[in-house]
Amino acid sequence: AVHRLLHEEVMKHVASSLLVAATALFLSVPASAQAHREAAARDAVARNRADAAASLELGRVLRRAGKLDAALTELRRGSTLANARAHAVPLARELAKVHLDQQQHAPPGRVASFRHAARAGACWKLATLPGGASLSHACAAEAHMLHKRASEAAPEIAKALALTPGLYEARVVQGYVRWQDGALAEAEQSFRDAASSAPQRTEAWLGLGRFLLATSRKPQAVEAFEKAVAADGDDPDALFALGANVTSSERATALLRQAVTGRPTFGAAHASLGEALSALGRLHEAEQEARAALQCTGVDPDWHSLLGEILLRRGMADEAMKSAEAALRLVSNHARAKLLQADAWSSRGDIDLAIEAWQVSFGLARTNPAPLVHGALGCLANNRPTTAKAFADRATQGFPQWGPG
Repeated sequence: AVHRLLHEEVMKHVASSLLVAATALFLSVPASAQAHREAAARDAVARNRADAAASLELGRVLRRAGKLDAALTELRRGSTLANARAHAVPLARELAKVHLDQQQHAPPGRVASFRHAARAGACWKLATLPGGASLSHACAAEAHMLHKRASEAAPEIAKALALTPGLYEARVVQGYVRWQDGALAEAEQSFRDAASSAPQRTEAWLGLGRFLLATSRKPQAVEAFEKAVAADGDDPDALFALGANVTSSERATALLRQAVTGRPTFGAAHASLGEALSALGRLHEAEQEARAALQCTGVDPDWHSLLGEILLRRGMADEAMKSAEAALRLVSNHARAKLLQADAWSSRGDIDLAIEAWQVSFGLARTNPAPLVHGALGCLANNRPTTAKAFADRATQGFPQWGPG
């Protein structure tokens, strides 16, 4: 019996070690693949610096990795090469994508300069190239839609489709324009038409998925995101979209890990990875990802709140409070941050302040019963049974079908 028990313990240890090793190997594959792609593209350029096609490929790899300045430098160099004419339209289009990405992620004070660069530079340059006029109009429409200017984007789309009926890029941005204008059936059709015309590309699948998600059709949205990942399993945007919406935290973690590996500056993906890791109870890793998100551009108050929630679970109420305050400085009526603030006060024993903050948090997001549930539990923990019952009654009466998970 002793030998049998020893054997079982040894086998458990071996199985655990194999699982850890397999997980580490799985997580290392995306990192190795991304590093290999960039190294291969750089090597191709180093072997033949006069090859515009190699320069174009390196520029694409760098842009997808979020290395926009390096991509811009390489693509500009490629555009000056002797054989650039054969790749003129793809080079100009890729340059425009870099400018648009810079515009999307620019600090507020620099948006105007990037807008000028995107429209007066690369987008308009396409119009001067043989076969580039329709793409130039689609590119201008994309630039307008970064700032929700559907009325200015629509004429550009019409011009693009008049020159090249069914142009993929125009159909995709048309979906966003129609969505913003409230023409929902037409928007969905634009995304589906684009996706069916080029199923090997991700942009239309992503647009369709985002649209379906916004119109409360999450299962269908996940199907669209699955198709985006199937089309290009290395696209950080596709990996993020799917990882942020699958139900399995384990699969979400793998997808989002690959997204941030492919684009280390992807703040939203770091934050979503932190959420998934937190759901799995891997708080140290979750904290690392939340902090990584906060080092990226475009910080969202949810990212501060996520970090604070993790810190609070680790018993660091004072640090959690600082995260709540940082989120509230960005958006003063942020419901999640107010809930975190209430929970931190409760953890410190400041129950009266906590009660007030729970009530404020619920007032800011009345479709979410979490402040009422937290209030009930927090009041019980702080010996306020009457107030706890009041919170619990409001939660159960207002949300009779709600349950954890």
